[in-house]
Amino acid sequence: GVMPMPVKDLAPTWVAYLRVADSQSLDAMLAKVATLGGSVLLPAQDRLVGGRAALIAGPSGEGIALQTWSFETEKEGN
Repeated sequence: GVMPMPVKDLAPTWVAYLRVADSQSLDAMLAKVATLGGSVLLPAQDRLVGGRAALIAGPSGEGIALQTWSFETEKEGN
């Protein structure tokens, strides 16, 4: 959805959302971002609706949101 810019001076961009298995996997992915040519724009943080999320930029600058959420939340329709 449409939301305020989470990072100051970030150019408007489309963001792809990718589901990550769990918090440990999310942390492991974030640890590799810089070595793969990207950058972490927002470190992982807890989401109000559950799970954790982080925002990264790929090597060409595209935004990618990495997030976890439980299957239980999905079954409840949230």
